[in-house]
Amino acid sequence: MVTTRRTTGASSTPTATAKRSSRGGSDSTSKASQPASLTEQFVSRHTNLKPRSWKTATPEEKRLKLRAIKKDYIILACLLVAGSTYAFKRFRPESAPAPALEPHPLGVWVIPLAFFNLVMMAGSQYCDVALVPPPHLDDYRCQVCKPFGHIVFLTFQLLTICTAYSTFSFLAEASRYLGYSGLTPLLQLSYQVAPVISGFGQTLTLLFLKFCWFEETYQRVAVEPLRKSAPFAVFCMLYSHLTTMPCMLVDYLFIKDRVLLQALHPSLSGLAAIIVSYAAFYFLWVHMNHAINGGHYPYPFLYHFSPVGWVMFFFGIVIFLLSLLATQYALYNATMFIAG
Repeated sequence: MVTTRRTTGASSTPTATAKRSSRGGSDSTSKASQPASLTEQFVSRHTNLKPRSWKTATPEEKRLKLRAIKKDYIILACLLVAGSTYAFKRFRPESAPAPALEPHPLGVWVIPLAFFNLVMMAGSQYCDVALVPPPHLDDYRCQVCKPFGHIVFLTFQLLTICTAYSTFSFLAEASRYLGYSGLTPLLQLSYQVAPVISGFGQTLTLLFLKFCWFEETYQRVAVEPLRKSAPFAVFCMLYSHLTTMPCMLVDYLFIKDRVLLQALHPSLSGLAAIIVSYAAFYFLWVHMNHAINGGHYPYPFLYHFSPVGWVMFFFGIVIFLLSLLATQYALYNATMFIAG
């Protein structure tokens, strides 16, 4: 009996070992056969691309880049005509309080300050669109831009909004200083949308730093190739994203007349409605473009999200923007108290 037990134990040990080894082998095989995540596929596909510059880009890549820019401004021209028509009909002087227009506290200096803001914002958009080299044909950005151009990128949208706003703001302040009496629609519009546009400008800078510049995947697929071939393009990338926050804060806190801004400042519910509407529009826009362009998102970090993650990200952005506007308004009240 003892011998039998020993023999059985000895014989069972290799069997158990074989079973465990076979089970471990099958586990390792199943793990090896599992498909890579979207992020891993994305990184492996783009880290092997050669460095890119305008000189090394092929004619086809340059042609696609110029076609995307053309689509951008055709769409923007249509939106500008439609939006301006609606805005000038909606925001009439008689539909809002009409405070007495006193001379601007900064006097004539408000004009060069507003013009400086306009130049900075126009330069940001030019750097973002024209100076960044065309992507490879296999690059995700090339696929993203095919249906509608660069307008799918949040950077392009917010830079365009901030640049158009800076233009309207400069023209409004210049016309006010040059003697146009009354609350003109352009002046009223530039003051009523000032809090939202300022919030957009700050959001662009903060989101870029959090989800792009300090994100490993973005550094590997977008920044490192540019550092090797076109270092100036990295400067353009930083310039176009980092200027919106200070420029929009300067406009909101210093260029805008405090008395007029206080009279025309929209309500918190109005600000919340604008933010939620724009966030919903952009999320739907990204997913529509994703369905059309073959499954590509405009930013690498978006590949991480599950459906629940998308919902959480949406509400997180809305809450973040509302908090930012509340902080901005508190800062504005503090500057009013200090001034006077």
